[in-house]
Amino acid sequence: MKKILLIAILFFAVKISHAQVDWTASGGGVLNENSSATAVDDTGNVYLSGVFDSTATFGSTNLSSGAEVLGIYLNKYSSTGILKWSKLIA
Repeated sequence: MKKILLIAILFFAVKISHAQVDWTASGGGVLNENSSATAVDDTGNVYLSGVFDSTATFGSTNLSSGAEVLGIYLNKYSSTGILKWSKLIA
């Protein structure tokens, strides 16, 4: 049992050491915001959803949910990290 566990830990460490970040993105507002779900479609587009407090900016898109109201956003990024659109869901 100890040998199996050790092999699993070493394999996991090797996988982490070879991880590569392809791109990053930033956005949000001056108050609180959180991302809560991420999905990738068959062509590599990334969908990110979450909540923000009052206002948030993603790329050149400004979203507003109203004063002291949490808004729910959905963003679509291309496989290369370009923001395609950002929408206020609620």
